[in-house]
Amino acid sequence: MGLTMYDPQRPHWNLRFLPLEAQAKANSDYMLYVISSTSRGIAAMVEVAHFIGQKRRVVLCIQHLQEGCTIDGEELSSRSVKDYNRGRCYLADLASRQGTPIFDNVVEAAKSLIARIQRDRSPSSMCKLSKHETFQQQYSHRQHERELTPPKSGTISEEKQSKADQLTESKVSLGDVEITHEPSGTSQVAGHTLLSDAT
Repeated sequence: MGLTMYDPQRPHWNLRFLPLEAQAKANSDYMLYVISSTSRGIAAMVEVAHFIGQKRRVVLCIQHLQEGCTIDGEELSSRSVKDYNRGRCYLADLASRQGTPIFDNVVEAAKSLIARIQRDRSPSSMCKLSKHETFQQQYSHRQHERELTPPKSGTISEEKQSKADQLTESKVSLGDVEITHEPSGTSQVAGHTLLSDAT
């Protein structure tokens, strides 16, 4: 029951990672989004709202900004903090109405995701799916692939993409209920993590 994991957070991010991210999002069966207290999180909030609207399997961790916090060397004003937190509240409301699990703790969110994957992959859960439901899920997944897969004639060479894939993918074991991935040598969790079948 191994999974591959893609973490889009990079120490030195640039545009060449966009096709890789698009491919990972298109092929992911599960998505863990972390809107952290160390980021404005605007783009991630818009993106996760889009995926929730598409009925993708999302687990969400939302952390509010604290008064007087500093992001990218800029101390945010009280009004800015209120605005960013208001956006987080709107996202939480939208997500809860769609039945998306929401947490304010990354570890709890990861545990919830693991439990969901285990539940979805249990024999009893698989037997409950009708042929129609299975077809609908496969069709929906293929639609996401067509919408989000970057063109094959992108600006990244196959060699570079292969190297980037090696740096960004790692195995996730469900047996011990652990998700581990340290692309930059740290265990800090930020942004979003995308999981897909290894097969």
